[in-house]
Amino acid sequence: MWIASANGFVLIETAEEGKGNIMIKAFCKEDFVGMVDQKRISAGKDPCGYFFAKIAKQELADILVKLVKSVDYENFEDAISSHPIQVRKKDVYVRFLKDVGALY
Repeated sequence: MWIASANGFVLIETAEEGKGNIMIKAFCKEDFVGMVDQKRISAGKDPCGYFFAKIAKQELADILVKLVKSVDYENFEDAISSHPIQVRKKDVYVRFLKDVGALY
């Protein structure tokens, strides 16, 4: 599952070590802000180029609730434009939304 938030892009996958754990992955550590403490993020990238952190599924559920409650914008693109770290990703978000819209 990919999550696109005002903090960045993260990928959610099942952790190989157990059914109750998941891996949160991102191309840059800044995309974990507001989700996972920086100390829990891998020091290096995995073979696919992601930084990662292993957490419990319930912890992810709590994080997602927190993210939803933190939404304080009416327009996602405007929120990205005003975010100093994420503004460089705005074009990616816009292309993604356009491409998904073209499917319908």
